Amino acid sequence: MNKFIITSILVVLISSALASPIKNLEEQKHKEMDPKTKALLTKIHGVFFIVAWFFFVVNGVNYLRYYKPMFDDKSLFGQKVWFNIHRIFNFIAVGLMIIGTIVIFIAHEFRWTGPRVGGGSYNSNGKALHALFGILAVGLAVVQVVNSFLRCAPGDKNSLRYIFNWSHRILGIASLLLAVATISLAAKFFGNHFVPNSAPLTVLYVFYGFFIGCIFVNELSTRYQYHNLLMTSLVTFIIASLVTVTWITALIVQ
Repeated sequence: MNKFIITSILVVLISSALASPIKNLEEQKHKEMDPKTKALLTKIHGVFFIVAWFFFVVNGVNYLRYYKPMFDDKSLFGQKVWFNIHRIFNFIAVGLMIIGTIVIFIAHEFRWTGPRVGGGSYNSNGKALHALFGILAVGLAVVQVVNSFLRCAPGDKNSLRYIFNWSHRILGIASLLLAVATISLAAKFFGNHFVPNSAPLTVLYVFYGFFIGCIFVNELSTRYQYHNLLMTSLVTFIIASLVTVTWITALIVQ
């Protein structure tokens, strides 16, 4: 009888000892991330996306669209200057987007926060749409990079270069519009990440208006060959994009 009692006690003690680490592991697995760490990762996500889209992408596209003739007789790393500026800016942008996407998934412990099957009214929520539009924008940006390696040689009349040109243009515009929607939704529905929380939308609206104005000026300058005005627009837009990303970054990191 005593042996049975002792054996039973030993079994209970050993079982408890073995179960304890497993229980702790399960508790650790389901434990929420430290709020400070999550906030830091969210800030990195926001800053990287703002810099990627509203400095590198918009300036890379703007330069490609209107400033190809600049330094046309010069080369950079064996390619036309305009081509390498466009490529380098967009490669940096996509790198920042990928890092920004990874850190926000880590912050949410790799849980999808966008629309889901059976999500009901949540699927039309601004926060859910932010996640959906954001992942689509990044996906199209990555496709753009892959697509750039598939382009046909310029000037080859028998090639399918025109298909590349139009697909590259359409995908680029679509990804930029999705990014604008994504960042605007963040400014509107994630106000707790900005200080003050009402400022980002105002800054963004001013920047959007300025961007559209620069496009209008550049189109006129290109058509009527106002070279000085075109150069003024280039410098002004670079400064405006720098001010915008710096301002919003400051609102995020405070």
